[in-house]
Amino acid sequence: MDCRAYTWDRETTHQLMLKIPQLAINALELVSRRFANLQTRYQELATSRVEQRVAITILRLARQFGKRVDAGLLIDMSLSRQELAEMTGTNLYNVSRIMSKWEQDDIVSLGRMSVVITNAHKLVMISEGSS
Repeated sequence: MDCRAYTWDRETTHQLMLKIPQLAINALELVSRRFANLQTRYQELATSRVEQRVAITILRLARQFGKRVDAGLLIDMSLSRQELAEMTGTNLYNVSRIMSKWEQDDIVSLGRMSVVITNAHKLVMISEGSS
C-alpha cells in the first residue's frame, strides 16, 4: 500500500533528544521492546516446530491487526502466504500445507490475501505445542 514516511536526520534527532529528554526515553523503550521481540523470535526459530511458529505469528498479527467479523477474527491487512513464510522462517510450501490443513480443520478461513481465525482456542493450543 502507498504510504508516506517522515524522518529527522541524525543531528536533528540528537538536538531534539537533548531538548526533550522524554523523547530519548521513549526511543530507548522502543528499542528495548524491539530487541526483546527479536530475542523471542530467535528463540521461536530455534525451539518451535514450523506449525507452532506459524500459529504464533498468526496470533501475533491478530493481536496487532485483528478485527471481529461474523466468521471470527479477521487479520485486517493484506497477507500473502509467502510473506507469512518469511515471517516464520520457513518456505511457501510449508505455510501452504499448514494453512490448507487448518482450513480443513475449521481453524482458519482463507482468502486470496486474508486470514480469518475461526477457532482461536485451537490455534492457541497449536502455538503452545498442545495440539
